[in-house]
Amino acid sequence: MSKPIPPKPDNSNTAPIGIDFGTTNSVMSRYTHSLLKTGPENLNFPITGSNLYPSIAIVDEKKCEIRTGKAASTRKFIEPENIVYSVKRRIAEDSNFSFNGTTISNMQIAEAIISNFVKEIKSTDHNFSPNVVVVTAPYYFGENENALIKQTVENVIVREINSAPSFFIIPEPVAASISCLYDIKDAPLNSKVFFIYDIGGGTL
Repeated sequence: MSKPIPPKPDNSNTAPIGIDFGTTNSVMSRYTHSLLKTGPENLNFPITGSNLYPSIAIVDEKKCEIRTGKAASTRKFIEPENIVYSVKRRIAEDSNFSFNGTTISNMQIAEAIISNFVKEIKSTDHNFSPNVVVVTAPYYFGENENALIKQTVENVIVREINSAPSFFIIPEPVAASISCLYDIKDAPLNSKVFFIYDIGGGTL
C-alpha cells in the first residue's frame, strides 16, 4: 500500500515577488507553490480591496508628510495643486517639489509610494520576506533610470523586511513575454514564433 504524499509547504511568505511600479497604478505579485495553489498570484491591498495601488502622492502641508495610494487618490479633486502624478517617469530629473516651504525630490516621493505600497501588504502578511524581488521598468528607460528605480525598491524592501533579497530589473515588455510563455507552456503548439504586444495599462 503506497504512503500518502505529504503536501509541499506553502512558502508564500518568502516566495519571489514581482513589482510593477506603474505610472498610474502599482501591482505586486508572487509565485506560490503548495498542494492547492501553484503559480503567480496578484496581492490585494486591504485598504482598497484591489490589487491596484494608486501611484500618486500628496503632501500634507500641516503634518509635512507624504501620503500615497488611496489616501492621496481621495484628495486629488480637493487639493489638485498638491497631487504629484507620474513621478516614475521623472525619477531621473533634478526637479523638486515645494510644498509650504518643504522641498521634496522625485526620489523621495517615489520611495514614499513604494514604502507605503509594501507596508500595506505587510499589514496582512506579517511574515512577508521575499527571497527574490523582480522590478519591471518601461522599455525606453536607460541605465540611469533603471538603477534609480531598482535602488528605490531595494531601499524600501531591505528596510521593511530587515534582510537583503536578490534584486533584478527587467523591461515591462520582457515581463509580458515571460508571463505569456508561462501561461502557454503546456499548450500544444504548431509554431514557436510569437508576437507579444505590451499595450500598457493606466496611461493608455
